[in-house]
Order: sequence, then C-alpha cells, then structure tokens
Amino acid sequence: MFSFISRRNAAWQLLALTVVVSLASGCCLRPYDNMHVPTRFVPFLGFGMKPNERVFIQAKGGIDPLFDDRWATVGVLWTAPTPTATGAHGLEYYGFGSHGIYIPESCWDRAGDRSVTAIRCVDSSGRVLYSADETVAEVGMEGIDLDPVEGWLEYGNRKEYITVWRE
Repeated sequence: MFSFISRRNAAWQLLALTVVVSLASGCCLRPYDNMHVPTRFVPFLGFGMKPNERVFIQAKGGIDPLFDDRWATVGVLWTAPTPTATGAHGLEYYGFGSHGIYIPESCWDRAGDRSVTAIRCVDSSGRVLYSADETVAEVGMEGIDLDPVEGWLEYGNRKEYITVWRE
C-alpha cells in the first residue's frame, strides 16, 4: 500500500514540476481557446517571465492545425522592461499586449458561415507559451494571484495552440 501511495505522490510531483517548467516561459490570456472575434484583428494580452523578451505571434488555418507544420509569424510583441504584476510566491510577470494583431486571410479556414484560425505565442527560446481556455474570461486579472500550477489546472488550454473563430 505504501509503495502505491509513494508512486502516486511522485507522479503528482512530477506533473506539478512539468507544469511549472512549461509555465516558466509565460502565458497568453487573450486570445483564449475558442474565443470569437468580429474581424481579422485579434487582441493579445499575456505575461512573460523575462523583461524585454520578443513574443512571436504565429497563426495557420484552424480546421486541422495538426495537419501540417507551416506556422506563419504574423506579429511580434515585446514584454515590458519592468514587472507589470507580481503573482503568487513573488513571481514577477512582464506584460505584453496589443489591441489587435492582424491575422491574414491565408491563416483562416472557412467553417460554414464562420472562419477559424489556430494561433500560438512563442517566446524567443522557441517555447510555446501557456494559453488559457475560455473559462479564463470569467476570472479576469484575479487569475494572476493564483499559484501557476493551480491556474493552469483550472484555466489552462491543454493544446499547444488557441482556436479563434471569426463571425
């Protein structure tokens, strides 16, 4: 019995460590997965863990984003030079954002009377930033106070891309 409990605790600790390491690059809160936008301009809001870091905004057709590996860089944002927020455990976050990054028509797929794109944010080391699912819209900026692991478990998008719909 003790062996089973020890292995289970070790597995949870490994999961928590994996999540913390993956969140070390930052997060994208907007757009969130399954967000709907009225135009080809998509708003971005996120946080990095380093000051003055480039964040590449990449997009491609969203009907089947796993079909090919051709991501197009459609914009570049920079994290702030000084901390924008301090979260749980004294973690300092450097914000980045834009009221709208233009996503070209070539990155949208038609899906009935709507269009869909897949978007991801990639840091300067090539790591895909953590993203949120649609429940993050309910929590707002209060989510920054959550422990990163708790926040990811509660609001995290499990895919390595964000699906955005255009009406």
